[in-house]
Amino acid sequence: MPQTRIAVRLSRPDQDDLREHAEHASALPDLMTSVGLDVGRQAVIRRGVDTFALYTLTDAGADVSTDTVRMGRDGRGRLDGAEEQRFRARLDSVAPRRRRADPVHQAEHLRDLLCDLGVSCWRCKGWKPGGGAATRWHITSTDISTASFPHLATAAARGFRHAVSFHGFIEEGRPDILVGGAAPDSLKRVMRAVIAEAVAGTGLRVEIAGADDPLGGAEAANIVNRLTSDQRHGIQIEQQPSARSGTLPDSDTPRWQAVAAAVADVYRVVLS
Repeated sequence: MPQTRIAVRLSRPDQDDLREHAEHASALPDLMTSVGLDVGRQAVIRRGVDTFALYTLTDAGADVSTDTVRMGRDGRGRLDGAEEQRFRARLDSVAPRRRRADPVHQAEHLRDLLCDLGVSCWRCKGWKPGGGAATRWHITSTDISTASFPHLATAAARGFRHAVSFHGFIEEGRPDILVGGAAPDSLKRVMRAVIAEAVAGTGLRVEIAGADDPLGGAEAANIVNRLTSDQRHGIQIEQQPSARSGTLPDSDTPRWQAVAAAVADVYRVVLS
């Protein structure tokens, strides 16, 4: 696993991107190349054995030294250094790969329900003992580099007719489930209706994301859209904790499972 020592420093005044995106870190191209990386790739930055996080690399332009990696306050906070102007760390070219027993993901459940139709599933799972996995591992969908995830690159090369992704978010006052993506409105309307019926009686509110909704997932760069051959048939399902936990009324069926099954019902008709 190629890695190199770096100095993590404050973002420069001209680096608004780093202050706006905690998942971004800038470095000089030569530094990235030394560990087999490039602009737009994901990399793990380690401050200690248990203090590390995944970042998307951006071009630093001109900088004071070749070993400098810059982040905004929130980016440094992912490494417990929000208030520190400079600290040492290591830049790793590859994320650690481990297998462990864990609950079935919605995407895996969907695949199992549609296995007779030859569907595929890619998922990347991250853990952090005691909580905080999202802070450590999350990368925005539009930033995900297929070059950083070999299995994803293999899947992306196929050019699928349709693709669906499942996401989680927390935001008060918003619907419990949002249906987005670059897929046609007609498909999103059907998806919303079938999901709403599947969770009837739970009080969950299901809506279609608006055109300008930051959770809408309609950008061509969104990985779920990039996976489709025309970049116009991706569906993104965003869910609040209320939709990802609990069960259906008078049932032991988990809500997350009911949502995945509803999505499978739609695609069984579409793909058949």
